[in-house]
Amino acid sequence: MPCSHNTEPGAWVALGPDPFLEMLVPLREEHRRRGDASLVAGNARNIERILREIGNRQVKLLVVEDPADPSVRPQYHSPFLQRVDGPDVLLGWIRMNHAALASYVWRMTALLRRGDAPTQPIVLLGPRERRYLDLIDELEKIATSTSELTTFRWTAERIRRAPMVDALRLGAAAVFYAGHGNVGGWLAYGGLGIEAFRGGGAWSNEHTNALMFSLSCSAGRASSPEASKDARLGLADGVTAHGAAGAVLAPVGDTLHENTRLLAGALVRALADGRRGLREILAAARSEGASLEGYVVIGDPALSAASAPGALHRGETVSAPAPDADPAPTIAGASRH
Repeated sequence: MPCSHNTEPGAWVALGPDPFLEMLVPLREEHRRRGDASLVAGNARNIERILREIGNRQVKLLVVEDPADPSVRPQYHSPFLQRVDGPDVLLGWIRMNHAALASYVWRMTALLRRGDAPTQPIVLLGPRERRYLDLIDELEKIATSTSELTTFRWTAERIRRAPMVDALRLGAAAVFYAGHGNVGGWLAYGGLGIEAFRGGGAWSNEHTNALMFSLSCSAGRASSPEASKDARLGLADGVTAHGAAGAVLAPVGDTLHENTRLLAGALVRALADGRRGLREILAAARSEGASLEGYVVIGDPALSAASAPGALHRGETVSAPAPDADPAPTIAGASRH
């Protein structure tokens, strides 16, 4: 049955140039199965005007940018656009060529139809640096406080880059990376950029992870209009374009570790408390005092943390034991509670 996690009232709106909007018709129709959804011609400079016309409603706004034009994404300093005359608007951004956008639209319609599984798998990633391992310990403890989440810990001291990237094709509810990075990728695992996510071929809809939280410097920075190769794409843009995740929360600039730690904990707590809609998760983290300043959502802001059928089983087959674990013939890599 369709995912029932995201029960918030409001409207879904996509704003963008006409040629790109026409490609979003199937996605709009899928959203209409859940509530009000519309396509509005224009560009990101029309956001405030469009919101005035929408009125005092809760809105999840997907802004579609032409990759040939400079992005206005940096002008918005939070995923939430505050309004004095209505609820804050959750902004999501995409800038893809026509071929990538067509694939993304069909992938999102599939993700929106995912069922409501009783246990949702989430993946925890990070470098072998002590402070990040301590942070992953904290996140794992929060997540395993509820039977609704199962964690797969695939940090760099437990698994190498190639098998980890293959393992990510499980269709998890959410993936967390907390560690060093830059606009081109993560510095853990010996360096992991966009090309690594392409290496195994196209990602099927079943293998796409619903949400990704890339808590690494500059991962949400937009690609330049001159970018013609994946190496020049921002990590979050590349991850959504290639199908590794439906939507990504990432910073556009540098972050402080203490802020990252507070935000990561708040996000996992929101999931552990049963929140599944991306807006619900981010709003809960913000209300807990975590800062979203400098972060953006890349992808559809109306997605929920819902896993694909078989995701739990796929995760359980991955071997990623702790370095001090006793050798055992049983499958390792999962923390089930």
